[in-house]
Amino acid sequence: MRTFYTVERTTYEGDRLVAHLANGQLLQGLADADQLLAHSDDLSFLSILENDEGYTYILWPQPIWVDLKKGWDERKEVVMCDGASTVSLPHFWVNLENLIGNIEGNANYGDEMVAAVEEAFFASAK
Repeated sequence: MRTFYTVERTTYEGDRLVAHLANGQLLQGLADADQLLAHSDDLSFLSILENDEGYTYILWPQPIWVDLKKGWDERKEVVMCDGASTVSLPHFWVNLENLIGNIEGNANYGDEMVAAVEEAFFASAK
């Protein structure tokens, strides 16, 4: 079974970047599958969580990337929260760095995705 959830907003709580899911999207019983992919059609990144029943895909839409850039610069711990349960993503920054490094300048992801990633994560470096 495939389930898709979306990060609606993020907050900083101490040394953590907390990704808040929409109401009704539950994390209980899910664990980090240690994967981060590009979802070019939606200009999103896609984290994968898993349990015995299958995978749950978490979309990180482009408007959230500003907070991801700040968290990446500060290497905050990343935690997903549904209001009751949390799931830690211990390798999120390594996975993000690998992913955006692959996307940068790579037209295979589509011009719009490449431009969005470069603006969000590399604009200040150029």
